[in-house]
Amino acid sequence: MQDRPEPGSPPPPPQAAETLDCAAFWRHHDAAVVAAPRHTGAPIFYPVYRVDGLYSFSMFRLLRQRGHVTINPALAARLAEPDPGVVTPEMTIDAEIARLGGPPALSRRQGDPAAFAAALARAMQADTAAAETANPGTTNLVLCGGRDSLNLLLLDWRNPVVALSAAPNLALVREFVARNDLDIRVEELRDIEEPGLAAREIAEACCQVDLTNWKWTAHLRRIAAEHDHRAVFWKGQFADAFLTDYWRSYTGRRSRAWQFAKKGYRKAARAVPEALQPLLAPADALMLRDFRDAIWRRGAVLQGAHMGVLRSITGCLVLSAYHGPETAEVWCAADLPRVARGDLRPAIGRCLAGRAVWYPETNPAPPASAFRRGWRDLDRFREAMAEFGIEVRG
Repeated sequence: MQDRPEPGSPPPPPQAAETLDCAAFWRHHDAAVVAAPRHTGAPIFYPVYRVDGLYSFSMFRLLRQRGHVTINPALAARLAEPDPGVVTPEMTIDAEIARLGGPPALSRRQGDPAAFAAALARAMQADTAAAETANPGTTNLVLCGGRDSLNLLLLDWRNPVVALSAAPNLALVREFVARNDLDIRVEELRDIEEPGLAAREIAEACCQVDLTNWKWTAHLRRIAAEHDHRAVFWKGQFADAFLTDYWRSYTGRRSRAWQFAKKGYRKAARAVPEALQPLLAPADALMLRDFRDAIWRRGAVLQGAHMGVLRSITGCLVLSAYHGPETAEVWCAADLPRVARGDLRPAIGRCLAGRAVWYPETNPAPPASAFRRGWRDLDRFREAMAEFGIEVRG
């Protein structure tokens, strides 16, 4: 895809298709906007937006094609609240833009932890191999921090691999590579403030989240350019939610009382002996219904929508190793109350590496992006739209 929007530049015409295949749209990097009368598929994570017969992974690119945005009153009302939180996929910046997809079906067919770990490792390898085949001649740029993403370095990659990591995890990622005898270069990732890019980041985000949570953009764009955009960025998104007992407390509901209750239940469930775990079945069923809803209402926005923003700005495909078709099918079939009571990631790492794997004992989170404070603001959004010649209505 050659179109890299700059203020004042007109958008190219959309690519025409008879049908937009939502899965194929996230298989390789091609046209950013597709015109089609219909689509197939219902994504659970990767963003696909539609308006006026046009489809994109970026709401900004759809608005650029239309030339205008009518501010969604529901979103404006949410942003006026003291703590807007993460908006739902349905609460788009323009109410006419629809995000396709919905929460996954959680079948609970697989209840054996060892079998689940082995199946997930096989599926991850199959999905990454398929992605490399679909994107020949590219370099895999793996963003690394905790165990979810560190396990990606254990995959049997065919194309070149570079690990990207930011402080304070950088030293730990380098130690992981050294201790596990991996022939992978680790480069530092920095959250660079690039004033000329601010309007683009604000325009792409469309007020969905607090932008202090969406970091690294400028440096990732530079890295993509260094690779002549012949690269695929990889992330280990959302895996801790179903590879640990985090599913018991993960929620998309904004009620503080509900969030507190779920965290308390998760902590209490850890103390229940193995023989008595079946007594938790009714409460676990409630937690799973809420978790399924949160996969879509929270995860698909806070993490999934970010994939579309990065893809649009870097001009490279951006993938999660836990959301390939085979991998998603495996984890959506897990009976989490039986499978994910502890941390499954070392078992998955052993399956990927064929041996025991060393992991850091800590996973220190990088700080929020200070220079992005206040960017989630309708006035800032209007200013950003004006820079790109997009009319704001409302």
